Amino acid sequence: MNQVDAQPWDNSLKALARYPATLRMLDDNLAWTTDLGQAFLNQPADVMDSVQRLRAPARAMGNLLSTPQQTVVVDDGIIAIVPAAP
Repeated sequence: MNQVDAQPWDNSLKALARYPATLRMLDDNLAWTTDLGQAFLNQPADVMDSVQRLRAPARAMGNLLSTPQQTVVVDDGIIAIVPAAP
């Protein structure tokens, strides 16, 4: 068991803790992070639509691939990223 898994945190926080560069970016841009959180609270469908719009070109460029850790699934035009071993 690694140190992240040993923490009494919510699984969503444990997942994010595995990406320190992302955490650093969120910390360095607190106003943007707050705005994103507010947008998700107030307009979750619009935020998720934006996520899909960003995933499509990332996948087309070969930057969004299945790995041993994650599986990229496309179902009826929706691109989902799921754990390879839930």
